[in-house]
Amino acid sequence: MLLVGLVLILVYWGQSNKLFGNLARTDGPHAAISVFQVVFLLVYLYFVGLDIRFEGDRSVLFLQSLSLALAGFVAVAAWAYAGKNRRLVSEEEPEACLRGDHR
Repeated sequence: MLLVGLVLILVYWGQSNKLFGNLARTDGPHAAISVFQVVFLLVYLYFVGLDIRFEGDRSVLFLQSLSLALAGFVAVAAWAYAGKNRRLVSEEEPEACLRGDHR
């Protein structure tokens, strides 16, 4: 279970870094949002450890899912904040990518 949790975090982190590689800069609010994202990832790892200890307790599995979902929602909020009026996004980034249209 711990290996699955680590793989999920590595995949999530890699995609997040790829997405935020399009930022030209950051500011205080964006940095705070990004820290919350990391906190939710760490909370997810904590619940993975609890799952190993309590052997598949449904409430722990729910908390795992919730913490990983919250990390994703916070990442969306960070991207929305950065992309609003091109606040933090590089000028080369296409407008379609700011809307989430990655074709």
